[in-house]
Amino acid sequence: NLSTSDVTNWEWTYSDGGNSSVADPSHLFTTSGSFDVSLVVTNQYGCKDTLVQNGLIDISGPMGSFSISDTLICKDDSIQFIPLVSNTDLYLWDFGNGVLSTDSFPSPIYTTDGIYLPSLIIENTSGCQFIINNFDTITVRSVSVEAGINVEICEGEQVQLNATGNATQFAWSPTLALSNPNLSNPIANPTTDIMYYIHHFDGMCNATDSIFVKVNNEIPSPTFTTINHCDGDTIQFSANSGLLTPNIAWEWSFGASIQNPLQQLTLGTNTIQLIAVNLDNNCSDTLVQQVEIHPLPEAEFTALEICLGEMSNFLNTSSANVVSWEYSMADGIGVSFLE
Repeated sequence: NLSTSDVTNWEWTYSDGGNSSVADPSHLFTTSGSFDVSLVVTNQYGCKDTLVQNGLIDISGPMGSFSISDTLICKDDSIQFIPLVSNTDLYLWDFGNGVLSTDSFPSPIYTTDGIYLPSLIIENTSGCQFIINNFDTITVRSVSVEAGINVEICEGEQVQLNATGNATQFAWSPTLALSNPNLSNPIANPTTDIMYYIHHFDGMCNATDSIFVKVNNEIPSPTFTTINHCDGDTIQFSANSGLLTPNIAWEWSFGASIQNPLQQLTLGTNTIQLIAVNLDNNCSDTLVQQVEIHPLPEAEFTALEICLGEMSNFLNTSSANVVSWEYSMADGIGVSFLE
């Protein structure tokens, strides 16, 4: 202020919209450009004078704005930032996620879902800076999916897959041996080892996970034979797993746990169950077989008294289940196999 000493009131006006009423004011110009300054002074008698200086202030700092290629993206996608600036030599981008860049045209990748507000500080060679705030927020969406832990089954068995995720649509691949590949929890019954991939999406973002199903093909096919089928006999059981490995567990319905047990059975038809377990992979199979135990024959005969030298006739009265006969006369001579 260089006004006369009789001035008692000052009215400063700046063309950026600012004003002041002090004698020697300070003013901050927040943008670049050319600015007019006017001063109206008043003395104690109410007399006024006005001074206008057009283009008095010339600020040539950096100016501009920026745009972004997208405001809605998926996690791990990138966005292109495009500066629209002038009189700018240096850039400092803040993408709102804690990541900074000095590139002029950066394309950062957003690795975490959330809402972010980016900004840009530009600077020229004179050290003048300008801060650009973009009021378009960036929304980062994410889809997550878990296929579950790897599983192991025996050939012929089935397993229910159970994927979980935060989106709406599921698609399994390959579709081999799946009940419905578009469900989160289809039934799978593969015959060989297989890796299943679950693709999960919401129409915009997607995620993929996998699960390995191991199929054990070494499954027992048990059989057994028996000898000694008469009532009161001890039955000899002889089992076979159908596998080369000796690492087999045996479970008989009468309580035995060895491969070739001895056991007495009741008269008539006995239902025998045998479970063979391959201890190498815990695969098992069950055999149910009938074992018939037959009743013992009852030997009986009659004979008439005779005189010495006469021929004796014997009458067989044994039980009806007899199929062969052997007579011994106890004299060391007589033997007969007739009824």
